[in-house]
Amino acid sequence: MKAQVKSLSDRNKKIIFLSKKIAFLFIAIVLMGFSQSILSYTSKIGMSPLDAFTKSFGSIFGMNYPQMNYIVVLGLIIVTLSFTKKGSYLTTSTIFITGFSLAFFVGFLSNYVVCFFPGLIKDTSSGGTTSYYFKNIWLGILWFFIGYSLLTIAIGIWINVNFAMRPYEALQERIMDRFEKLNPIILRNSLDLFFIILAIISSLISLKTQGKQFFGGEDPALTVGVGTIIIMFTAGYGIKVWKKVFSKIV
Repeated sequence: MKAQVKSLSDRNKKIIFLSKKIAFLFIAIVLMGFSQSILSYTSKIGMSPLDAFTKSFGSIFGMNYPQMNYIVVLGLIIVTLSFTKKGSYLTTSTIFITGFSLAFFVGFLSNYVVCFFPGLIKDTSSGGTTSYYFKNIWLGILWFFIGYSLLTIAIGIWINVNFAMRPYEALQERIMDRFEKLNPIILRNSLDLFFIILAIISSLISLKTQGKQFFGGEDPALTVGVGTIIIMFTAGYGIKVWKKVFSKIV
């Protein structure tokens, strides 16, 4: 009888533990969704390096950020799987669900929620292509730092949940599995720099082929700004702080 009661108690603990993890995973996805959506509106100041590439690369083909996000997510998933060891395929496979669910959520927030935030503008008048930008520079700066803060908090939670990670963080984890001596902050900074370079190249191609302007009412092709550099050099440290904070909660 005691063994049965103990078994039920252990099962309840596992259910509570898993429910808690899923709840925090949901919170991380919501925060990340708002972060990416807000930063897509502050691209004149700067987006996260990966998102800067996503938006500038999409502008080459006349695609807005939410649309291009699906394609970039697919590419990240393929690359992540190429770094995955045989024993980790099942764990890594969850990034299919997480990546595409997050891409859908970001698209929904960008088009139907964040556009109503003070100072953020969604413009659908530019030849059928939706543009996202801010009207007031000070509100733009404020929203940038809100988006940046949500980004580091979301990733800090997500790492502690330790499953169904965002493809970008999963890629870093799989690379660390292959090269254990790598410093995680240096790895993240290196990947961020790689995507910044790709974003600049994509922006130049877009400016040449589409004739877009750097500034103005129209959504700029150039998505690498001061904010992008700030994220590149400081996000790793911010994530480390939030990871430590939520390690005691998640």
